[in-house]
Amino acid sequence: YDAMIWWDFTDEVAEMGQAYARVAVFGLVLEGWGEAYHGLLEVMGHENYVMFAGIGESVVDAILISLNIIYVPNAQLTTIAWIEIEIGVIFLIFNICFTIRKGWMRPYAKAMFGSIAAKNHMALTTVVSTAIPLAFGTLLSSGEWEVLTIFAGHMGPAEVATLAILGNIWDTFEAVTEGMGDAAEIRCAYHLGKGDPKMARISSHKSIFFGMAFALIVTSIFFLIGDRIGGWFTNDRTLQRLILELVPLVGIGNITMAAGMICWAVVGSQGRYQLATFVAAASSLLVTIPLGAFFTYGLNLNLQSLVAALVIGDSTVATILSYVLIRSKWEDLSDQVREANAITGEIDSSDSEDDDDDSSSSSSDSSTSSSSDSSSSTNSESNALDRSNLPGTVGLGLLAVNK
Repeated sequence: YDAMIWWDFTDEVAEMGQAYARVAVFGLVLEGWGEAYHGLLEVMGHENYVMFAGIGESVVDAILISLNIIYVPNAQLTTIAWIEIEIGVIFLIFNICFTIRKGWMRPYAKAMFGSIAAKNHMALTTVVSTAIPLAFGTLLSSGEWEVLTIFAGHMGPAEVATLAILGNIWDTFEAVTEGMGDAAEIRCAYHLGKGDPKMARISSHKSIFFGMAFALIVTSIFFLIGDRIGGWFTNDRTLQRLILELVPLVGIGNITMAAGMICWAVVGSQGRYQLATFVAAASSLLVTIPLGAFFTYGLNLNLQSLVAALVIGDSTVATILSYVLIRSKWEDLSDQVREANAITGEIDSSDSEDDDDDSSSSSSDSSTSSSSDSSSSTNSESNALDRSNLPGTVGLGLLAVNK
């Protein structure tokens, strides 16, 4: 409520926002649980299911909210929040039941529920040291936008509303780029874990190239429909005009953001999340926020100055992390990833040829040392462990706990 008043909204709007936030906060917690489970499925190799499940949940969510707005007189924001929570609960339960029914969790169930992972101090340290920078990076990204919203409040309520709409557009761009970054992260970490730094370097460069090319295509489409976007979000002429003025800067920002996000993911795949997060934090605290404050309070510029500050900050991150990648010693980084993998008790990933050799040798050994029943059981456990040895420093700690 106080934040809404601070941004010069009326008491009625502030009360609506407060009522919505009290319900929506539980939806955010539920969303975090769902994302954690989806992340586990992704590193297990079921990213296609995660994609379709996410699309299905979003479509059902959008349909029910639209029906509520169209057919329910005086629809409330709190009702929308409750709809999101109910849909989230239903899909979370469905995902858990479906994956258990398919047997996807069976190879990991014993390690997840039949052991005390906290006893594996090295694996726990790997998980925590990876998770903390990732969590801080997400918090920093959200916090940066909120600080810029405070700056926009100094300009007026119309600017705050415009920046909120712009945030939805920006989130769409981030979602598109995030998929490219995740793929690059997994692929580069896979090669580093295999001891193939040359392919890791090639994969990183190709990922950045394709990511930038895709960002250019998305930006081109955005420019083509830019004059219509304002009308999709609001009927207010003032807000439509402000959004239209920001279209060129937002398009440029999408390109710089894509470069920064993919570079961030690749640097993280090297096991250097602390460095990547430090660069992003330094850029936010020393470039984006100070520039936004100077443009707003020092020069009294309009909303375009805040978007320009964002673009400059993203450009700074992309430049620094690109330099880090160019100067990376991939051979040493590969040794470090493999060493960490060995310390936590994991087995290196292998190509299909190696898998065939390993499986054939395993079957021959088991056939001479035990009966057919015990050998099939041993082979099934071995295959389960092979599938659990997924690439990536992100999944390294998780799979070490599984081990």
